[in-house]
Amino acid sequence: MFNSKIVPDTGVHYYSMPDSYSDFEELYLNVRRKENRIYKDEIVKNLPAIKKEHPLFHEWQMRKTSLDKLISYLKGKSRPIRIMELGCGNGWLANHLSKISLSEVDGVDINKIELEQAARVFNESLNLKFIYGNISDNIFENEAFDFIIASSCIQYFFDLRGLIRQLLKLLKNEGELHILDSFLYRNSEVPQVQKRTEQYYSNLNYPEMSSFYHHHSFDELSEFKYIFIYDPNSFSNKMRNRIFPNSHSPFPWIKILKQKLPHGKKRKSF
Repeated sequence: MFNSKIVPDTGVHYYSMPDSYSDFEELYLNVRRKENRIYKDEIVKNLPAIKKEHPLFHEWQMRKTSLDKLISYLKGKSRPIRIMELGCGNGWLANHLSKISLSEVDGVDINKIELEQAARVFNESLNLKFIYGNISDNIFENEAFDFIIASSCIQYFFDLRGLIRQLLKLLKNEGELHILDSFLYRNSEVPQVQKRTEQYYSNLNYPEMSSFYHHHSFDELSEFKYIFIYDPNSFSNKMRNRIFPNSHSPFPWIKILKQKLPHGKKRKSF
């Protein structure tokens, strides 16, 4: 494990060797700028609330819906909980998680610029820490967390199965891994969406980014016991989305338990 330290001027805790992932960070930030996803501090502080005229307003409306459901779920635990948000970026979600009573939150990323912004914007939260670290560097002790939240980040990991196995080791007994705001596909769909991604990044003039963006399938979850807390492909949700377009997330919300379920895979949707 890297000898961790906090850099006082930034407020970021370093659990991995600095600059190990700087090439990816520069590419990622360039793409985010092209996509209008780099925000000023005053905007980050209020996310997911954002002005209607912003080009990503509807996306943030869906994220707010997901956030409200996640916070409601975690508040229902009514006990001290330690949470990791993997791929926390500018920290907006980790900040909301830290407002849950009796929570302790670690936001983890390898993006120094966004981590420094997160630590700067949300520096008043005493139970919130932002960490520069690659999860594959074994930066945490096993069984450290009650909940791990992977929101909009699994696409940046090549080996989803390996990532999930690693994250489950970091959960306490009966801990939970939650995957949100990321697409999962049928195996037959992956080649087609990969081509669309390559075209998308080529149009942005950053074709090399497609090699860092991975499309995962539901088959990659087959060895794990998981639950759909929200399934956008359920009949009821499909009908709801037809009646109220753009009002619900197109992404599944999946919970993976550290322990096996006694009766196999179950589904729940709301």
